[in-house]
Amino acid sequence: MSEATYRSPKVAEYLAEQGAELEELSYASPALREPVGVRRWTVYREAEPAAARPAG
Repeated sequence: MSEATYRSPKVAEYLAEQGAELEELSYASPALREPVGVRRWTVYREAEPAAARPAG
């Protein structure tokens, strides 16, 4: 989401209430003069993939 969206009323509070993990990133596009700051959020994380688990 854009910084403007994140700063909109109650957005940050809602994400915090949901236990969202936020990551600050930048987004680049040929349509933009320069990269813009964005935030990615994760609310639900699945169990660890089987490939990442120890064998046995």
